[in-house]
Amino acid sequence: MDIRKVRGKRGQLTIFIILALVIVAALLIFLYFRSKVPGAEITPESFENPQQYIAECAEDAAKQAINTMLPQGGLIQPKNYVTYSRTRIELLCYTNRFYESCMNQYPLYIKHLEDEIKNEIEPKIEECFIKLKNEYEKKSLSPYVSSSMKVDVSVIDKKVNIDISRELSYTDKESTKSFKEFKSSFNSPLHRMARVAMEMISQEAQFCSAEHMGYMILYNDIKIEKIITSDQVKIYIITDKLTDKKLNIAIRGCVIGTGVPSV
Repeated sequence: MDIRKVRGKRGQLTIFIILALVIVAALLIFLYFRSKVPGAEITPESFENPQQYIAECAEDAAKQAINTMLPQGGLIQPKNYVTYSRTRIELLCYTNRFYESCMNQYPLYIKHLEDEIKNEIEPKIEECFIKLKNEYEKKSLSPYVSSSMKVDVSVIDKKVNIDISRELSYTDKESTKSFKEFKSSFNSPLHRMARVAMEMISQEAQFCSAEHMGYMILYNDIKIEKIITSDQVKIYIITDKLTDKKLNIAIRGCVIGTGVPSV
């Protein structure tokens, strides 16, 4: 008997067993964390309290949207942007001319943020309603979900509020339960960081510079970093110290022409 062949086969078998265990462990971990995602699984409580289920679904979708928007200047899909540190950052104040101050591209910036969140979360909320309806049908509860849905997003001081208007009903033990309003509210520094961004943009548009150091002295819960790129674009990184959330904004204005030394 060739001992080396036997050992080789045993070694291959050991490798296959280890790989199988790794795959099983990865699958279990995936299923565990998937069950923790709001809206990912219908629980018995969801039948009794669909308002909470939809609220958690909306909150989870909104938080994901905000996490995508913050590094990119407040947009899900930046349009007129610069790339810094492999991140696309929207130019919120911009001119393509030399020597001229920038123009504010989003004068209603907070309204713009609300619209971005709303447009991103609406289809995900729709999916949660469909999933809930399908589960009711499996239980023969005769569900009804109206075709129209209204979603309102409000970015206010320290919070994001989501109001959903839609009719949902189901019949349980000869009684019908109806719901028309679904509300979600969670803490967020988005409004505060947006106000800081608006202040930086306003100063840049008026004076070709923003006093970010002085702002931090007045408001010590905010950190602002200013970076000037090689093509004279200014990047402001606005950090909420309490949550460590960061909003990046880009500004192009008062650019010195080629061959003219900067002061």
